[in-house]
Amino acid sequence: MNRIVRFSISTLSAFIAMLCSFALVAHAQGSTPAEPGPWPDSLRGRGGFTKEEVERLKALKISGYIQADWLHFDRRDSANGQAFYWDARKNLFTIRRGRVKLVYTSGNMRVTVQPDFTERGVVLKDAYGSVDLLPNEAFTVDVGLFLRPNFEVAYSSSHRESPERSQVTLAFYPGERDLGFMFTSKLDLADAFQPRIQLGMFNGEGTAPERDPYKDIIARVTLPLPFGATSPVKANVGASFYYGGIPQTDSMIVKVVNNANRPAPNDATGSWAGWGNKRNVNVEAQVTMDLLGIGSTMLRGEFMTGQRPTFPSSSKLVELRNQSGYYAYFIQNIGKHFQAVAKYDMFDRNTDLTGNFATSIADMASTVFGFGGNIFVDNLRITLWYDIPHIAEGELAKKDGNGDFLAFPDVKDNKGTIRFQYMF
Repeated sequence: MNRIVRFSISTLSAFIAMLCSFALVAHAQGSTPAEPGPWPDSLRGRGGFTKEEVERLKALKISGYIQADWLHFDRRDSANGQAFYWDARKNLFTIRRGRVKLVYTSGNMRVTVQPDFTERGVVLKDAYGSVDLLPNEAFTVDVGLFLRPNFEVAYSSSHRESPERSQVTLAFYPGERDLGFMFTSKLDLADAFQPRIQLGMFNGEGTAPERDPYKDIIARVTLPLPFGATSPVKANVGASFYYGGIPQTDSMIVKVVNNANRPAPNDATGSWAGWGNKRNVNVEAQVTMDLLGIGSTMLRGEFMTGQRPTFPSSSKLVELRNQSGYYAYFIQNIGKHFQAVAKYDMFDRNTDLTGNFATSIADMASTVFGFGGNIFVDNLRITLWYDIPHIAEGELAKKDGNGDFLAFPDVKDNKGTIRFQYMF
């Protein structure tokens, strides 16, 4: 699990004080001309701002959002490990996300810092610099802590139509962010045709400190389909490739042998043994259609397949699992203020084990069908959502005293969410 980056109380107090000072400046700007000045010398050094200082403050943009949730769980317990969603509190209020994003722009350079404030603490989400090496974002470099290149990862939680990302996305891109650098090229080849290429190198540890010399490489290419600028149908397709790994230096590893996870000889050799044991290939598509009079219709989906290792410890070998999954969204806008959404996602944690052979949560396959809607009122969005999970038939089954598998009961473990989101 990625280590959480937390601020001290003094740092948090200083940050809040800084935000207050920015708010006062923004208020003062609202009552001054677009081109302030000349500035009296009497203001210099006495709490006022020079014209140059005001121009610097104008280069700073502050935005953010708060997501206040009410969650309801059908179950208070895990049902002996057979419940997908459960919480001993049954229902609760929580701040799912409380983001404040600061972006400072100077010429062709930008610096972005974004902390997340919740009742669980303060976590640093983004801290990176961007440089536009060519005009019109034709070639950009990002360096620092930021979102990895993937559609659902990069699609902001403030705009995503469902409360959470899909199972397979969270598994292949845990924490969404990572430390590294990335090149992005957006090619303006023709009217309404701008292919995009992203190539990055990352630690592979998310926000946690690096543990080994291995790095993860991610490449992604997306391009719009040439339906024409006036077509009521807009579509983008893309593909991405993830390749990295962790050291695999012990004489033995754990992998599927004869329908079970068993120790097996490690055939990885050399100084980079194990690099490549973390990999996946993705294909994606997004379609928007303005064919109905009530609003646009959107279809989105992505399929991912690959392999993930578990990090070894003094008492645990590297475990390798082949995994795959997909998600699909159906979104229908109804006028300007309503949106109906349905989502289906599947994740198989070990494609080499199925049915009664998948006896562990780490090996099970599961699906989640979610549906709901969004209501938009100015900067407020209200989300009503219901998730229905299902574990693949026969998996996680228990044995009786004779060693025979018992029928697996599909326990009621659904989850409901009501979310109030305010953007500023």
